[in-house]
Amino acid sequence: MKNNKFLTEKQLKTVNSIAHSDKLYSSLKKINKDYSNFDNFITDFEDYINKKLITAKKNNYSTEDMIFDSIINRLELLNNYKKIAIRIFLESQKNNRYFLVLSKFIYTYFSSKFSSYPEKVIVIPLYGLSFNVWIEDNDNLDKTMSFLGNSMNYIKKIKPFLVK
Repeated sequence: MKNNKFLTEKQLKTVNSIAHSDKLYSSLKKINKDYSNFDNFITDFEDYINKKLITAKKNNYSTEDMIFDSIINRLELLNNYKKIAIRIFLESQKNNRYFLVLSKFIYTYFSSKFSSYPEKVIVIPLYGLSFNVWIEDNDNLDKTMSFLGNSMNYIKKIKPFLVK
């Protein structure tokens, strides 16, 4: 049974510093014995991220601006834990269960921002593509924002054909 211990900022900073080392799993077990099952850690980490993001106030932006803003906000927060995020991403490519846990939280986050199915169909894959650019980007996210801006321009061009 999963222990309901919440991750702290200090714990996440420690885990982030060793996320790419062999000590990760043993360190996670020291934080919480339930983290011997990595998907429990992913759940608590993503829950922490989503609570920070979903509690942020909603803005009355256009759909395009909301898509841009919601993706960048998530990636800016993940910047604080980039090594953890990349490790989870890499592990989820090897283990379907981790991928499903991660996908559930990404869907939950974007569902809190967008209610219509067409918006979700655009934003979730665009987030995945942006995440891949973000992996190689620096802390100021210039490459990611440029990629996302260009992608939004393409979406604006094809939007009239999708709406019909």
